Amino acid sequence: MKTLYCKNYKGIHHTVSLAMFVFALYFLGGQKQILTSFPFQLLILAGNFFLTNWTLRVSGIDDEVEKILAEKANKKGDN
Repeated sequence: MKTLYCKNYKGIHHTVSLAMFVFALYFLGGQKQILTSFPFQLLILAGNFFLTNWTLRVSGIDDEVEKILAEKANKKGDN
């Protein structure tokens, strides 16, 4: 399970953060008309992409995942 997460962590985090943002806008903010606007949808996608990449980098998850994957590669190489 750890390997599955490490190989797909960026996709998982991008999907979850996008779902949370759209949920907040649609249900909590009452902005149903804004979500149908194509330029605003592109703005949400672009903002989500850069914000998620920044939070992954600042939180240290990127470095930790790279370290874990390198350790697994070294274990395979030793066998």
